[in-house]
Amino acid sequence: QRILDALNNKDKPVKDSAVVPQQKEFTIAPGGPHYVIIATRDKGFDVNEALSELNKYNEEFESLDNLRVNNYLSNEGYIMLMIREFTDLEKAMKYLKGAETMQLVRKRMKFQGEYIQFAITPNNFKKMLKEQKIDQYNVLYKEFLETEKTNKPKQ
Repeated sequence: QRILDALNNKDKPVKDSAVVPQQKEFTIAPGGPHYVIIATRDKGFDVNEALSELNKYNEEFESLDNLRVNNYLSNEGYIMLMIREFTDLEKAMKYLKGAETMQLVRKRMKFQGEYIQFAITPNNFKKMLKEQKIDQYNVLYKEFLETEKTNKPKQ
């Protein structure tokens, strides 16, 4: 009946209390503490080697930040390395950029498999693990990076 009423009243907007605008599950906030996550589902990933290399890398290049490294296994089958704690998103993104430049995963950890990496707030991290939405957060983070690239002024 609502559909017929809507068709008959084309000029009037239809208000439907059941329709709620979709909100993003996670928000990327530039301020506040952040973690860096490196994650893979590859069973050949050597966690002990990775932790050792991450700690060496952090001592060599990030010693002033007093970073800690932990590993987690998610219910989604991801082996995750968490590097924490960065004061804000910008510092976490700089860490990721430096790690990429130094080929931390490929050369130092000697890992050639598929992996994802992103920066995340502690609250988003808890929610992501609880709701088993690592892939969804990773997609959101990649979208954020793309908008950052397009919105950055050219120098």
